[in-house]
Amino acid sequence: MPDERSKYAPRLILVTKCARRVALLESTGIPFIHAEPPGSEPAEVVPIEKLERTFWAARDAAVHHHAQQVALRKAQRLARHGHWRIEQGAHTIVLAAKTLLFDRRDEPIGAPADRDAARAMLRDLIDHGHRLVTGCAYFQPDSRHQELLADTVEITCDDVTDDALDAYLDSGAWRGVAGGYERVTPGDALALRLSGDPTCVAGLPLTALRATFENWSLVPPDDWVAPDNPPETSYA
Repeated sequence: MPDERSKYAPRLILVTKCARRVALLESTGIPFIHAEPPGSEPAEVVPIEKLERTFWAARDAAVHHHAQQVALRKAQRLARHGHWRIEQGAHTIVLAAKTLLFDRRDEPIGAPADRDAARAMLRDLIDHGHRLVTGCAYFQPDSRHQELLADTVEITCDDVTDDALDAYLDSGAWRGVAGGYERVTPGDALALRLSGDPTCVAGLPLTALRATFENWSLVPPDDWVAPDNPPETSYA
């Protein structure tokens, strides 16, 4: 029997190209519509290398703000898109997310251009660790109300021999993914370890989002918990 509260829940639209984010939101039991983002990825809000580098706390806030603002642009662009205007209403909410990966200097890490670049990125991960940030944005088209949040995961890696690293590079698994590694789950080929919420790594930080569901009258089942083993990683 449907939860009586769901009758009063707003219509939620998740804007993403990532099937993993769709699967994560499905795991909450909250009804939603999946929409592909119109056009290309939003332009970066500000070149990340120009973000203020003062105290670490200020730097952390700047990195979170950056991811949140890119997510907000995704949500706002969908809300402006003509096809979705008929779907909008006082009870429609758009949710978007953006995941970014950073090195120890808090420089953004993209996909390696070639094998040598992949080796350098992976060696940096092994020696120093990486940091992953997922920013999320709720946007209500009619009222223009918004809510932003972000979560962080520290990624470290056990020492890897040169032979093992060469074998990983030979596999081609580094191609087209930020940092040169697609999955960040314990026990994979690179012996990666996480400190934080695994759903944040997979592209939608459900533990952080759960605290906001009530703000938007979103109603997961009372016994719902965020999954310990989410789908593979997304950096989009």
